[in-house]
Amino acid sequence: NVFDVNAKDNSGKLSFNKIVPTHYGAILAALPLNLSDAKIVLAGGQLGLLHETLALRAIYNHKPKPIIHNFGDSEKNTAILESFHRYREPNGCYLAHLSAYMFWDHLWTQKRRKDVSEDFAFKTENSSSNSGDALEWKPVGSWKWTPELEEEHVQWCKLHDINPTAVRSIAEIVENTMNALFLSEFEPEWLRCVDPTPIWKRPRDWKGHLPDGRNMLYRVYGSNDSNFL
Repeated sequence: NVFDVNAKDNSGKLSFNKIVPTHYGAILAALPLNLSDAKIVLAGGQLGLLHETLALRAIYNHKPKPIIHNFGDSEKNTAILESFHRYREPNGCYLAHLSAYMFWDHLWTQKRRKDVSEDFAFKTENSSSNSGDALEWKPVGSWKWTPELEEEHVQWCKLHDINPTAVRSIAEIVENTMNALFLSEFEPEWLRCVDPTPIWKRPRDWKGHLPDGRNMLYRVYGSNDSNFL
């Protein structure tokens, strides 16, 4: 991922060898990931699975995982995992965790967007009925993590057997990496064909036929959900 450049002094004579990163090496260095993970994410991106590969690597390295773990109750833990994705292979549990992350990323964001829209409509209507009152509500502020929103998030995640701290932390890793990749001056050619929004947040592109359910892999990718990677 590096190559030598013959550096010369003012007289034109060779003075030393300077090692600079290749284009590929520069991209790797720009990502907030270790070298191994960065290589895997870029390889996944070239296959058209940038979002999936990045989320899966973040989940693989993160503790705790997106799905809650009930200590001492393996039967219940298995049932919860399989509610997100039924798997047979030993490492298939990571796909269940990926499905849970996708479920949270899509449903929680959708819920927040609906809440913000309803709040805006309500306050706009009140402002119109009271012409003397100025509308001071700011949409951006509604997305901030207030103590009230944090508690609402915890309860929502508890209802769906999701670890609230884990998914937020993983989302931050994903966001930071995507920002570094898209804002990098070493943008790879294939990135121009990548939709910045992951497919699990674009229902119009889903291949599955079930509108509801926890198994987001099936809902998004259809019956071949286990073969998407």
